[in-house]
Amino acid sequence: PAETLADPDGQFITVDGASLYVLDRGDPADPAVLLLHGFGGSTFSWRYTFDPLIAAGYRVVAFDRPPYGLADKSTDITYSSESYVNYTVGLMDALDIEQAVLVGHSAGGSVITAVALAHPERVAGLVYVAGAVRVPGVEAFGPPQTGDGDSEGRGGNSVFSSLFDVAAQIDPASPLAQILVSRLVTPDMLAGIVYGNYYDESRVTPEIIEGYTQILRVEGWEGAFLKLLTGPMGGGDAALDLSPLQLLDVPVLIQWGEQDAVVPLYVGEALHDYLDGSNFIVYPETGHLPMEESADAFNADLVAWLGDNFGE
Repeated sequence: PAETLADPDGQFITVDGASLYVLDRGDPADPAVLLLHGFGGSTFSWRYTFDPLIAAGYRVVAFDRPPYGLADKSTDITYSSESYVNYTVGLMDALDIEQAVLVGHSAGGSVITAVALAHPERVAGLVYVAGAVRVPGVEAFGPPQTGDGDSEGRGGNSVFSSLFDVAAQIDPASPLAQILVSRLVTPDMLAGIVYGNYYDESRVTPEIIEGYTQILRVEGWEGAFLKLLTGPMGGGDAALDLSPLQLLDVPVLIQWGEQDAVVPLYVGEALHDYLDGSNFIVYPETGHLPMEESADAFNADLVAWLGDNFGE
């Protein structure tokens, strides 16, 4: 059961009939920063981000959206951009957060975009961390041989591509199908994806592998994973129309690994050019997870940007 794997201060909050796993830390009276993970991520992805932001005077909330991490694994849930917008805004309502800075990693970047487009009044600022978004005029980018694969979808050389055609033809609730996916998606397979997200693979520790493979210990992950494969990867929508963002009067920060093999640096450069006035920071010798692989620099830059735009 997910409850047995929760952090001591973790909580489960039901939004739109789905259970979200939430870490809510810091003073509730401080400005809120919401952290949204990417495909295959969870609250674990932000383990190095909490303390620096809290120390700088922010309330920090990270949550697992279905079916990731410890969130709901029901096969009745739709993992769509619209549902993720509803979960995000619904969680803000449940936590009495009127407005927040939204930080989205990879597929989480498309989620924060969708939230900003649908509910601009709830967004104080946007931070794209290797954001998987479709920038107008940029050549399509597809999933590589390794990596979180949330950039665009089905097929190509993605490590999950062999499962897409199968998943589209079967019932995710089928016990036989769940046995099949449990044989195909193994800890070693997910570990390979983690290595592919890092530029310096020597920095991947057993603890990191354990954190990213924990989902395989959660009841019901097999059916949830199959259901996820029947829709857009990551549940985000990389093809969202970004043009309204150009009219959204909020500060934007873009943080990217120079050696990102999942969502290439040129996407971040194009996003920076498209969103006039955005700040763009690139981390050398860093892959798809700058908040982990270059945590100190990432946190310092994020805190400084927050201070410049939201500090007293």
